[in-house]
Amino acid sequence: MNTVKGTFHTHPSGSVTNNGATSSFIQEPSNITESNGTRSGDIPNAQGKPYNSYVLSPGVNKVFIYNASGVQATFPLTQFRTIK
Repeated sequence: MNTVKGTFHTHPSGSVTNNGATSSFIQEPSNITESNGTRSGDIPNAQGKPYNSYVLSPGVNKVFIYNASGVQATFPLTQFRTIK
């Protein structure tokens, strides 16, 4: 049997309202560049890891496979749930 290495986490669906402004949760892996040029989020945090990582996104029914280079592939979350 093959072993697949990696990490996974979920990004919630929906939105949040704060001080009258409504924002939706980002479904794909985050890749944020701050005004000072520093980067944060899922994709920058994958730097130096020798494996892919996964974001499970129920809001769009997708699994995003990513590494430090960005999103490498997507497939339906319903398919991920049936992996044995």
